[in-house]
Amino acid sequence: MGRRLVLLASLSFTGGLPALADVVTTRDGLVLEGTVERTPDGGVRVRTDDGDVQLSADAVASVAPGDGPRTEARRSLATLPASDVTGRYRVAVAAQARGLDDVARDAYASVLAAEPDHPAARRALGYERVDGRWMTTAQARAAGGLVLYEGRWMLPTEVDLALRGRRRQVTVRATDLVTAAKTAATGAPALAAAAERKVLAAPRGERLETATGLLVHSDAKVRTWAARELGRLVDESAMRPLFAVAARDRDEGVRHAAVAALAAYGRDDVALPFVRALWSEHPSVTAHAAQALAWLGDPRAVVYVVKRVTSHGGSPRANFSTMSQRAYVQDFDVEVAQTSYIADPQIGVVQEGAVQDVQVLDASIETTWVETVLVRSVASLAKVELADRAGLAAWWKENEARFPGFPPVAAHR
Repeated sequence: MGRRLVLLASLSFTGGLPALADVVTTRDGLVLEGTVERTPDGGVRVRTDDGDVQLSADAVASVAPGDGPRTEARRSLATLPASDVTGRYRVAVAAQARGLDDVARDAYASVLAAEPDHPAARRALGYERVDGRWMTTAQARAAGGLVLYEGRWMLPTEVDLALRGRRRQVTVRATDLVTAAKTAATGAPALAAAAERKVLAAPRGERLETATGLLVHSDAKVRTWAARELGRLVDESAMRPLFAVAARDRDEGVRHAAVAALAAYGRDDVALPFVRALWSEHPSVTAHAAQALAWLGDPRAVVYVVKRVTSHGGSPRANFSTMSQRAYVQDFDVEVAQTSYIADPQIGVVQEGAVQDVQVLDASIETTWVETVLVRSVASLAKVELADRAGLAAWWKENEARFPGFPPVAAHR
């Protein structure tokens, strides 16, 4: 490596020549391409476009001198004029064939920048032509009434049948993909980028299972990454776990990522579970639901948050009783035997007392942090300034007609 480092130093003075890049593979299967320097402890320092990474000797599986495939592909793309659609498309196809999906996506995108209607590039990026316009596969399937569930496009009724009587369990095993996911969430920028590329190259089913399982990881950074990954996959089997995280996770960043992932599904009814959660018996769930509605930004939710703030709800009726009871012999059942009479006593019970019916008509409630969150949610959704419950009530009296709420639905999955 010493001779190679001297060569790099001499080239830096000439200018104009591209820097050389080695290929480093870690024992976790991550691939880094960049300038490699040996460290005194026997490890390496890799200078990549995403930042520098220092690896111990035990973490390095191999170091291959010379440009790696990713560096070569990006260099080929950079030398082509922006108008060279054919050349850029060839680079994209070659990169995709070598498993360089990130480079291929950039190359296909550059093709569309020059020729937006390029059919092959559109299809390679997951577009379909529907009624004369390009739509993503997800948009096209959704327009046809299908939903993506556990990697398959299905009718909603098929999903309902699959869910009936079934309790889904997700087990996270110690695999290379799980390790890569954790590195993508917590590693240094260059290592995280390499880990992200490895995750994106994995089958969608494995990515879905891994991300769903990591939603309950002890590290908030890992949970945040898992929520974002599920937002990229937009598989409906992950919606229930995402709702649970958005309503219950103790970390605000994780909850925000879960709500953003749910918004990526593009469903018109995504706010409804949070509306229902406003009346949870757990104050934290109520506050988190109100916060989630503010993040979603659907103004139809305003009426429900206002109702949660301004009304205490109808309290249930109850009753209490003061009773005493006495037993007595009510009668005898007589049976005649050959030489005797048998009398079986019938025991009766007398109850005395009073039963009172009770309903709470009113109660005094102090301002709480939950109420503050609810008021802020209304202010965010309605785009107005509101200071407290009294101000909200006064504003609502004048603006109620502007916020109709959600239409009734016959069935909701």
